[in-house]
Amino acid sequence: AWGNSWESTGGACQAGEESEEAARRELREETGLHAEKLYPVGSRRDDKYQMFHDSYAFFPDHLSLDEIVLQPGETCGARLVSFSEMEEMIRRGEVALPVANRFRDFRDQLLSLYRQIRK
Repeated sequence: AWGNSWESTGGACQAGEESEEAARRELREETGLHAEKLYPVGSRRDDKYQMFHDSYAFFPDHLSLDEIVLQPGETCGARLVSFSEMEEMIRRGEVALPVANRFRDFRDQLLSLYRQIRK
């Protein structure tokens, strides 16, 4: 639906799976990365599609693009960006609209979390 746009990892919970477990599993499946700690950022309700979205942040101490293993047929690229780079990508229309909207909704929480963790 959002071809040629950057997206974040994501997906649905499996039966009996908690939201954070699903986020951790999707990150691992789509990137090969294992998150020891995920930080809840917020939730959004989508009445149009009768669903909700929980968002989590992952702040590894260090990360190289070489560590990422893309899931065939699911992911086709990876990029590490700063907050300002993300905002510029959104402004240029390079980010899938649902991801851009979540970033806008949770930007302040993400930035606050990042600053707390990096103290």
